[in-house]
Amino acid sequence: MTDIEENAQGRLNYFVEKTKIFIDTSSLLSYGIDTFWEHICPLLHEYNQKIIVPYGVIVELEKHKNSTKDSDLAKRAKLALEDLAQLRKDRMVEIYGDKNENFADHVFLNVFK
Repeated sequence: MTDIEENAQGRLNYFVEKTKIFIDTSSLLSYGIDTFWEHICPLLHEYNQKIIVPYGVIVELEKHKNSTKDSDLAKRAKLALEDLAQLRKDRMVEIYGDKNENFADHVFLNVFK
């Protein structure tokens, strides 16, 4: 492991252990999300932490999953929902919010203001 990689790993360890991590729709739909889960899941388990997903993110993913205009987006949304379901089952993800929240932005704005 290079010095840069060790530094990055140390920072990731710190953030997982000491902070709350929220994730949004665009992050879950990104092409690098598998690498993120690969690196973060062992740390979530080690520090008994969870990634927080606003309920509005689930709503947005469900909407994208049914997209007829963008089949790639629909595929990535479906995979994201499957990943979240498994991660939730493994107690690494927690969904916050309620069915009245159509968009996650409201949750992020309220939590981080």
